[in-house]
Amino acid sequence: PGFPCDRCPEVLPNLSGHANHLTKVLLADPAIYQDLRTASTSLGVSFAQVIKPGVDARVGASKEVQPAGVVAGDAESYRAFARVFEPCIQGYHGLSPTGMHPCALDPTVV
Repeated sequence: PGFPCDRCPEVLPNLSGHANHLTKVLLADPAIYQDLRTASTSLGVSFAQVIKPGVDARVGASKEVQPAGVVAGDAESYRAFARVFEPCIQGYHGLSPTGMHPCALDPTVV
């Protein structure tokens, strides 16, 4: 039930009431949906499969920590669907695509 996983409908579904990073990205730039809705990776992972969790989940578990709303079906998904993955990952983790996660090896600061 819910959003199909084999193909995206022609029109972006109503995302009002959703609380995740994917829906923020798609509402800010609906052209992303139109540009990627028929795309898939070389292994057959569709854009519909990538965004299904975020479209199906109307509300996040917490207003402080919102889910990313996307899943990568294979490694190529990150490149093929970078227009949604990069801002979702940045929103969720607070890191830009070129950012480095801080490394704290001193146990007194952990």
